[in-house]
Amino acid sequence: MKTNFKNFAFIVLSSIFIFSCQTEDSIDDMSPKIEIEKSKDESNLASRSGGCSYIGVDKESELYRGEYRTYTVAENYSSYQWSIDSGSNVQIIGASNQKSVTLYFSQGFNQAVIKVLFGNCDERLTLTDSRFDCDCNVYPTPPLSYPVYSTFGTPVPNNYEKDRLGSNYICTTTIANELSVPIERCASYNWSIEPAGNLGKIFPSHNSAIVAVTQPGRYIVTLTTTNVVGSRVEKFILYAEDCDGGIGPGGF
Repeated sequence: MKTNFKNFAFIVLSSIFIFSCQTEDSIDDMSPKIEIEKSKDESNLASRSGGCSYIGVDKESELYRGEYRTYTVAENYSSYQWSIDSGSNVQIIGASNQKSVTLYFSQGFNQAVIKVLFGNCDERLTLTDSRFDCDCNVYPTPPLSYPVYSTFGTPVPNNYEKDRLGSNYICTTTIANELSVPIERCASYNWSIEPAGNLGKIFPSHNSAIVAVTQPGRYIVTLTTTNVVGSRVEKFILYAEDCDGGIGPGGF
C-alpha cells in the first residue's frame, strides 16, 4: 500500500513539474518584443556606426549580470554573423548566424563589445553593466593612446579602405560617418573639427562621433581624452572629396 502511494505521489509531482516547465516556455514564446524604431534618438541601443541598420534588444537595462538578452537587426538581409568582439563573462546561446542572437551575461560581467556582420555591414555595440567595478577616483595612468577607427557609410571615395583602421577619405554631404576609439570606463571624451561651422560638423557620443563635411578639402578632427590623472590629445586628418563631381582631396 505504501509503495503504491509513493508511486502515485511521484507521478503527480512529475506531472506538475513538466506542466510548469511547459508553461514557462509558452510564456517566453509569447513575450512581446520591443518594436525596433529606425531613429537613433529613440533608442540608446541603435547602431553607433549609423551606416547600415539598427539593433534592437528585447529588454532595455544596464543590469546585465545573470540575464539573457536577445538582439535583433532591424532590417532583413540574406545572412548574419554575430560574435563577441571583446569582453568576458558573456556568451552566445544558440545560433550565431540568424537575424537575432541571444546572449547570456554571467556573474562578473563588466563590459563587452558585440559585433554582427550582414551584407556589407559591420556593426558593433558596446555593453556596460552600470555596476562596472571601477574606482574612477583612483586611476593609475593617464588615458591610453589609441588610433582612431573610421566606419564611413556609402558612398565613399576610391581611396577609402573599408574595415581598415584609420582610413580617412570621406565624401562630402554624407552623414553616416563614424570615428571612434576603444572606450575607457573612467575617461571623458571631447571631440572637435576644423574648419567647423557650415563646412564641418561633429556630433559626439562619448568615445565615438559622427562627422559630416560639406566642401572638399582637408579637415582636422581633435579628440581630447581625460581622466583624473591627465589628458591625451589625438588628431585625425580627414580628406574630403566631392564624390559626385570627382574632385580630389585638397587643402584650404
